[in-house]
Amino acid sequence: MSGTGDEERARREPGSMSASGGSMIIGSMTNGAAAVGSGATAVNGPVSGSAVGRGARLQSAAADELLRVPEELLQQMAALRAQLALLAPDQEGVSEVAGALREIEESGQGERGRLERLIRWLSPGGSAAAVLGAAATVSQALSELLG
Repeated sequence: MSGTGDEERARREPGSMSASGGSMIIGSMTNGAAAVGSGATAVNGPVSGSAVGRGARLQSAAADELLRVPEELLQQMAALRAQLALLAPDQEGVSEVAGALREIEESGQGERGRLERLIRWLSPGGSAAAVLGAAATVSQALSELLG
């Protein structure tokens, strides 16, 4: 095999990284995040199993993580969805919020990336739905769920 000494060491030794930034092997890691390569982004948070990838693919894997939504939060989401009827459906972000809430309520779970987008939509200035009373409650509960 050809390659620099750093790359060879990265293949053999867990936890080592190549100086060129081209590879990384981590044998075990708790409460941390790591990224390698141009445009790579590390996301620190609970992940089931293991994630292996480069750049945008690793970010995408974390965003696709499926989380179970607690019953109390599902009830808060239902209350928010009922309040959405007070807004015109063509107002900024209203249909997106309604669709996300409906999907999560029906399945009892949501992808991390979708839950993060929902928090942004429900934050002040994120969409018209942010003015609703239940928006802050749901946004806070989602933030706690995502850690």
